[in-house]
Amino acid sequence: MKHLLALAMAFMTLTAVAQEKPGKTGKERTEMRPDFTPEQIATMKSKELALKLDLDATQQAKVQELQLAMAKDRLTKREEMKSRKESKSERPTADELYEMKNERLDKALAHKQEMKNILSSEQYKKWEEGNQLKMRDHRRFDRKKMIKRKRMAHAIHEIS
Repeated sequence: MKHLLALAMAFMTLTAVAQEKPGKTGKERTEMRPDFTPEQIATMKSKELALKLDLDATQQAKVQELQLAMAKDRLTKREEMKSRKESKSERPTADELYEMKNERLDKALAHKQEMKNILSSEQYKKWEEGNQLKMRDHRRFDRKKMIKRKRMAHAIHEIS
């Protein structure tokens, strides 16, 4: 009887742990996200930077122009990716992936140089530190996601 009770409790514990966690999936999260225009995004980001870095009016205007160009570029890239996904064309080749990544890195370098031209040396240093923290958090999140995928693949492999 004790064994049966222990087995029942273990089974109930496993089923409780195996329940789907309440939270938004990736698709639900993107549907909930508001669709801001590039102008709205640029305004919000430039104001955030103005608060963090104590920008003056001319610096804020230049940062807003830069953010607007970046937001428009991101929007066009997102639309290209969406149309590529909907058309279900084949995956990009290694050369295409190289070109996309190279283009992205070139834009990041240009953005960094523009920010260096706009900001004072102290502001630029503070901006760089903020970017480093953001990238570290992003990598940490990616690492957790990768570990979860590996565990899931391993579990699926063992089942089959």
